[in-house]
Formats: sequence, C-alpha cells, structure tokens
Amino acid sequence: MDPAQMPTPIQLTHVPLPLRHRLMWNSALGALVLTVSVLWFPAVRFAYHSPGFHIVLETLASAVAALAAFLLFGRLRQSGSMSDRALVYALTLSALVNMFLSVLPTLTETYFLAHFSSWASTISRLVAAAGFAFAAFAPTTPRRQRRYPGWSITAAATATLLAISLAVLIVLPDLPRAVSVISPARGGVLLVHPSVPLLQALALLLFATAAAGFLRRADTTGDGLMRWLAAASLLAAFARLHYVLYPSLYADWVYSGDFLRLGFYCMLVAGAVGEIRRYWFGLADAAAVAERRRLARDLHDGVAQELSYIVSQARLLRERTEGADILRTIAGAADRALDDSRRAIAALTTDADEPLDVALAQAAEEVAQRVGTHVRLDLEAGVDLPAPLREGLIRIAREAISNAGRHSHSGVVWVQLSVNGRVQLAVRDNGIGFDPGHQPPDCFGLISMRERAEALGAEFAITSSPGRGTNVEVAL
Repeated sequence: MDPAQMPTPIQLTHVPLPLRHRLMWNSALGALVLTVSVLWFPAVRFAYHSPGFHIVLETLASAVAALAAFLLFGRLRQSGSMSDRALVYALTLSALVNMFLSVLPTLTETYFLAHFSSWASTISRLVAAAGFAFAAFAPTTPRRQRRYPGWSITAAATATLLAISLAVLIVLPDLPRAVSVISPARGGVLLVHPSVPLLQALALLLFATAAAGFLRRADTTGDGLMRWLAAASLLAAFARLHYVLYPSLYADWVYSGDFLRLGFYCMLVAGAVGEIRRYWFGLADAAAVAERRRLARDLHDGVAQELSYIVSQARLLRERTEGADILRTIAGAADRALDDSRRAIAALTTDADEPLDVALAQAAEEVAQRVGTHVRLDLEAGVDLPAPLREGLIRIAREAISNAGRHSHSGVVWVQLSVNGRVQLAVRDNGIGFDPGHQPPDCFGLISMRERAEALGAEFAITSSPGRGTNVEVAL
C-alpha cells in the first residue's frame, strides 16, 4: 500500500481516575474512616480535656497557615491572578484568627474573652472558608501588569479581622454564649448554642464546594497545586463535620476535628513546597533553553555560514576546473558538515518536551525543502521516547531524506512512524535506487545511519535496487 494512502494511526491514552486523583481519594478515605469511627463507636473517647495541648495545636495551626500563605505568595507574585490573591488572603486570615482569637484568649482564661472569641473566630473562619470557595472558581488569568505587595494582603486580612471583632463587640451583650455548659459527667460533651453547629455546617459546605472547584480546575489545567488544595479543602470539610458533632474549637478540649484541621494546613504547606520546587525547576529549564538558543545562534552565525560558503565555492570550482573528483569530495564533506551543524542547531532550538511526531515532521519538511524534494508523512502521535533515542531517530530520518533528494533524485519521500510492539521508522523514496552490494566508497551517509542505529540498540535495514527507489527502516 502507498504510505501516502495509509490511515494515520491513533493512540489513545487513558489515565485511570483513581491514580489521577490518588491524593484526593486517600484524604477522603482517611477522613471517612475517622468519621465513621467517631459515629459508630461512641464508647471510645475521641475528646480529651487538655488546655495545654489545645494551645499547642492552635499555635501550630496558626504557624502552618502563615507559612502556607507566605509560600503561596510567591506564586501570586508570578501570576497576579484573582484566584491566588483570594487564596493567600484566606490563609492569612486563618493564621490571624488562630493566633489572636484562639491561642491568646485560651491563655487568658477570662469569661469575656472566651465569650467574645467564640463568636468572632466562628464568623472569621466562615469568611476564610468563603475565601477558599471563591479562590476555587475565581479567574486564573495571569495579570503580570499588577504587583501585589505582601503588606496589602496582610492589611486586608487584618482589616477583616478587626471589622468582625468590632461588630461582635458591639452586639456581644445581646449574643448568647456559644458554649453554654461543659458537662464532664456526659463524657466531655459540650452544650452549645444551636447557631454554632449551623455556622459550622455552612463552613462545611463552603469547603466542600472549594474541594470540588479545585479538583475540577486540576483536571482542566493539570496544575498539581490544585490537587493539593482539593484534598486539603476536603479535610477541612470533614473537620467542620466533626465540629458539628463536637465543637472543641471553643473550649479546652482536643477532638478529632482539631487534627483534621491541622492536616488541612499541612497539606497546604506540602502543596506550596511542591509549587516552589516546580518554580525553581522551571527557572533552571528556562536558563537551559536560553543557553541552548545562544549556542544555536553562535553555530548558525559562525560555523554554518562558513560551511555554506565553502560548499558554494567548492561547487563553482568543480564546474570550472579540472580535478572534479577531489573537489566533489571536498564539497561532499563540507555539505555533510553543514548538515551536521544544521542538525545541531535544530536540536538546540527544539523544545525537549515537543512530541516526537511534531519534531520529526518539522525536521523532515526542513530537509526536504532544502534538497528539493517533497515529503509525505504518516506519523503516529503519542510516541514517547527518551531524549537520546528520539534525537537519534530524527537524525537518521534527516540523513535518509537528504540522501533521497541528493543522490536518489527522488521527487517524493515517504516517512512513516508507527508503534507495533516496537517503535518503527521507515523512510522510502521513488528515486533511482542503487545496488546495496556495490556501495560507492564515499557513502558516508549510509555508514553514519547504520552506526547511529547500532549505537541506539536498534535494528537497521536498507533495501534498494536500481530504478526501484530505496527503503530505510529502523526498529527500536
């Protein structure tokens, strides 16, 4: 069958859902097991009266939230997006609430501060949860023309906390006590005002919404941070469910919800650290790409230009003087050196992540245009090979197409890339062909292709006969 008429193979890739969302599934499973244990085993005590440990947990939560906000602020400086701004704001507000409305009131142990902080912290945390939900759906369009200094977000979060605190102080005499009775006789069950569980349930819905939004964004954009945010928001939603069952936030008791909330902040830090790691790797890659492009410019402006001049002058001398065989050898050597420099330039300017079929198509069309032939491509998409193997295949294809145009005088060259248990490359032309048993002594192109294929550990074969074209095949 004519390769030009062959249908293009299609390779379908499928990432299993459990693997793609592994972090989300593991977080949900762990939180669900803990929740079922709390509900099904009431005889087991999950709440312990420990003021000191409660202070330690709140201090850790405040420190970890501040660290996550600081780390994600670097991402905000790069993107300037509304989503990242809302996320850093929500984390900063959470850190301030944990420190000033949980840790400090617990240390003072006064009725007034306990009464005030219970309502102020509940409302402030609800605003922070709304910030997470907004961040999950806010625009992520980069806005590099604007810079957000860190103090502006801190000031906004501080202003929010002060406004809520002032509003609570104004209406505090009319507010019922959030935690009305602590009953040790009932196993440490806190008797709370009905509005407190309702507010926690609303925070649960906000965090669940945020988890869904971040997960959807992760699938859409492939942003790894979004998966961490989705899993963290899910833990926060389960933490609020536990606070509905037992609001230990407002007393000296430590409960399972406190550990889920701490896990929420720790996941945020883990995601932020991963984001920083990707950022620095991105800088390193950008520096490498810049250096490769500089080397390519130097080769193009220096070696390639000089070789091109040598080739043109040698061809003129060959046409005008005797000793054509020697000049033909010189011209051929310079021509191959020029090809090598062009291949190096192409390799340096090609993105390392560029699909093999795209890179091969560009190389084939560039060589075919230069040697005056036409190329027809049948390249299977999605072929993934290590860099040395893909570069070797591209170089063999370039040499085969160059030979077809210069020596075989072929009008059309067919290039096929397929995967059938092995990666196979085939380059076929309809030129004059040759007798493989009587190769000319200066057939450096054939020798280089064979040696390159052997260096790759590939099988290499050339079939040709006079008047019937040439077929070059490589199998990895």
